[in-house]
Amino acid sequence: TLSSSSAASDVYKRQIVMRSRTVREGSVGLLILLGLAVLSGLYLWLRGLNPSQRSYQTTIRFSNVEGMQIGAPVRYRGVVTGKIAAIRVSANYAEVDVKITPATVIIPKDITIESKQSGLVGETFIDITPNSELPKSAIAQKPLADNCDESLIVCDRSQLQGSASITFTELLSSMIRFTDLFSSPEFFGNVQTLTKNFA
Repeated sequence: TLSSSSAASDVYKRQIVMRSRTVREGSVGLLILLGLAVLSGLYLWLRGLNPSQRSYQTTIRFSNVEGMQIGAPVRYRGVVTGKIAAIRVSANYAEVDVKITPATVIIPKDITIESKQSGLVGETFIDITPNSELPKSAIAQKPLADNCDESLIVCDRSQLQGSASITFTELLSSMIRFTDLFSSPEFFGNVQTLTKNFA
């Protein structure tokens, strides 16, 4: 009887140890999963991804995208409303994919798109300026809708044309050409001849 009760007590102790080990291992696994979920959410937040804010994408063609980088801001009426998502180059032009966030931002089709540089050595961003007022009937349009009218507003997957403004490199090369022109002997000879004729 003593041996049977001792065996039953050993079995009971083993069951308790097994249960506590299972609870410990389950808790550790749950904490690891929770930590991975928090790290994933933090990564998405740092990347600027917000599931509650939908966006739409357009492609802008430029002859020159000097200084542009992925992640650079896109401004509409001076307000940052998106960012550059991708840059591709072809034989005749460069294509820049732009994400506009949120999707409720309505941009008219009649716009001027320029790549600008903030300061002399600042980052290059895309500036969108409307050329005319959008009619009230077009304000109800949705860029992500299937029946979006591309003749009125910029819709999802629209193709747009942009122009490059003067960059710091172009300004520097123009100044070098200007100084080369003034320092040439031919220019000084023409100035002397002109001065003598004027006198």
